[in-house]
Amino acid sequence: MSITTNLEKDPYKDSLCKPWNPDLRRPSKEEAHDKMHKNLLKAVKEHKAADYYGKAHYLSSTDPWGQPYYTSSTDPFLFSQEEPGDPLVLKCQVAQDKGLTSKMEDAHLVLVNEKGTLLGIFDGHSSDKSSGEQSSGAKLANYIREYLELNFFLKLKENDDNIHRTFEELIHAIQTLVSVKGGLGFTAGSQVALCYTTSNGKVYTATLGDSEFFAYRQQEGFSLRQKKIISEWKVIPLSCVRDFSNQKEAARAAEACGWTVDDFQHQVAEPPHCEPRYLRDFEFDDYCPPRIPKPKPNRFPPFKGVNMSRLIGDEWLNVYIKSCEDLDPVAAKKATEHLKPLWHKPKITEFTLKPGDLIVGGSNPVWDYMHQYTILRILQKHLEGSLAQKIVDEAISVHKKKGRGHNVTVITAEVNAVNPPPPSPRA
Repeated sequence: MSITTNLEKDPYKDSLCKPWNPDLRRPSKEEAHDKMHKNLLKAVKEHKAADYYGKAHYLSSTDPWGQPYYTSSTDPFLFSQEEPGDPLVLKCQVAQDKGLTSKMEDAHLVLVNEKGTLLGIFDGHSSDKSSGEQSSGAKLANYIREYLELNFFLKLKENDDNIHRTFEELIHAIQTLVSVKGGLGFTAGSQVALCYTTSNGKVYTATLGDSEFFAYRQQEGFSLRQKKIISEWKVIPLSCVRDFSNQKEAARAAEACGWTVDDFQHQVAEPPHCEPRYLRDFEFDDYCPPRIPKPKPNRFPPFKGVNMSRLIGDEWLNVYIKSCEDLDPVAAKKATEHLKPLWHKPKITEFTLKPGDLIVGGSNPVWDYMHQYTILRILQKHLEGSLAQKIVDEAISVHKKKGRGHNVTVITAEVNAVNPPPPSPRA
């Protein structure tokens, strides 16, 4: 009598779509530290490469093509070797606007503790077209906010202040709860951007989707154009974004579709029954140049789904894929049963802040329609009032100009020393 082993029944054997679980690999603090530094370098390189206008100045030691001069452990611009100074405190502001849409599906979090401050932006989305007060996307975004509000610092203490492990375990727990098997069964998804700042200046950012956090730092330098020393803002991307334009991410979706990676990444022509969903199909102008010079057509399911490869709450896509006529029938059945190319593994980065730095986080419509140069221009001119509200107002004005309707959420945080040094005496 033959015995069938569990390994032979494993549907994920040799599959790229094996569900992610933080228990599969638990890196040590040193390994996690190095991984977060590498992710930060990736974020800087990718954002700088996408900045084809070249107007924004990035705080990094990379050449004009985004290639690093240093490794992750020796870059003197991004990874300061200085000892932590006085404790830091954040002064936070939040602003939101539902834009031209009828519902607000964003949620945000500002959670303060003696250990540090957690900032969060949750951009819910769903296919819910009902006229009710709150969509399923909004319900999911608010559920994530409430769960983190109750559990973040408890889990951080349980993990002995290991923030990398804390981020991964909390996000995995949320994904498990909101899935059908978890009992809640949200028919929606949400992007998640978390930014945790410790009192000694370390900032850790976890990203799912393309809601992002950036740090900004003022530095003095000689201006060749003005022929004098000036102070200007430099950009530090804290979020490492992953979508299906990435080869590794596209390979998972291609396997679920029964396609080759090349076919999946060339979804050029859309079937007549599919609604075009290009986010960046407006003309290029100096007022609002797009972050990427072309649309993002790589979606899962093809032509109809999302272009982000890492999200929370993807159960509605498992139902959506059943009716997708463009997939191979066998591949569609397999994908519905067990192949899930949408992961919830966050990309986590680490950076060290200084007094005077600024953190800006925004839902994806901010970064989709506003170039970094626009943000820097606002920072340079900002003297009083709410900086977060100014960025929201600018984003909404751009959306209206382009005829777009999106929710916009912005969080800003000024980094200040608890005991600032006394002013220097006048000469």
